[in-house]
Amino acid sequence: MNRQQQQGWTLVELAVALVIAALITAAIVPLIPLGTRIAAGDVAGRELDDAQQAIIGYARAQGRLPSADSDGDGKQDAGRTTGWLPNKTLDLPPRIKLRYEVRPSLQESTHSYTPQLPGAFAAQLSSTPGGLDLCMKLLAPPEASLTLPGMPAAFALLHPDGIGNEARDIATTPPGGIDRLSGARLAALGNGELAGRLACMDRVARVQGAALNAQTAYSADQIAEFNAAFRDFDVDVAELVLAQANTGLAFAGLGLAQALIDQALAVILTYAGWPPDGTAIAIGVDITVMVAEHSNALGSIGYAIYQLNLASKDVESGKEGLETAQNVAALAVLQQARANNLYKAAGQAAVNLNDGGIKQ
Repeated sequence: MNRQQQQGWTLVELAVALVIAALITAAIVPLIPLGTRIAAGDVAGRELDDAQQAIIGYARAQGRLPSADSDGDGKQDAGRTTGWLPNKTLDLPPRIKLRYEVRPSLQESTHSYTPQLPGAFAAQLSSTPGGLDLCMKLLAPPEASLTLPGMPAAFALLHPDGIGNEARDIATTPPGGIDRLSGARLAALGNGELAGRLACMDRVARVQGAALNAQTAYSADQIAEFNAAFRDFDVDVAELVLAQANTGLAFAGLGLAQALIDQALAVILTYAGWPPDGTAIAIGVDITVMVAEHSNALGSIGYAIYQLNLASKDVESGKEGLETAQNVAALAVLQQARANNLYKAAGQAAVNLNDGGIKQ
């Protein structure tokens, strides 16, 4: 009896275990496809993210978005805006097979942005289309060729196996129809978001700021050059003033010499008894006249000495003025050199930033 009861309980336990296993199986089996779909969705999300990063890297390096692959060879076909993502061009693994559509103007190499630089630096700017040209297109009002619900898109990617959807061949999607597909997983970047990821506002602002600095430095250089030329003119004027002062000093010395000669002759003639008294009476010369002549000669000597002193002071003043003008001119030349160096540095910085575009 005990043995039969023991066997009966074993069968009951087995039955209970089978029932529990059946319930667990019934609960788990429906979740398997859901888990598969979730895993597939995660893979699709990662592939879309990898593709977006590759496109952004290509845009940063080439200054434009890649064209589409129209024949499935993995390489971009120039001018094509709808097709497969060119995974070979973007160095993506072949397993990433995505539908791709790009705004036409963003995959074209057109030169549309040139900063205003002064002087010779304007000719040094590269005319090759680059990242800043792409930035200006992204920041401009977009054309209506690729518009997804709620935003104008720069490019769009479509994965053939989205969450909860069966895999499908989307290579037959008509051009321009990527935004109308439903079911497959879609990823897109708007113009503003792509411009933000490429740091377009910062890059353009840096180039514009450098160009403005170059313009300011160029103006300062021109002013410094004019100032240096004007100070050279001051030196020429100071040299002329000094030459005139030296001439005045020479004339003053000559006047003093003439006055001394006249006085010496008058003294010699007086001491020699000239003219004799008889002659003086005969010709009506009064001795007081000779005294007056001596007085005039002495006055001329004094005046000549005074003029000589003034001329000497003028010469000293002229020398000081010339030295001051030369010092100011030398300072102006130094300031011009500094302004010119600043202008060259600012201009070259603007050229480098423009040529570097969004690669830096």
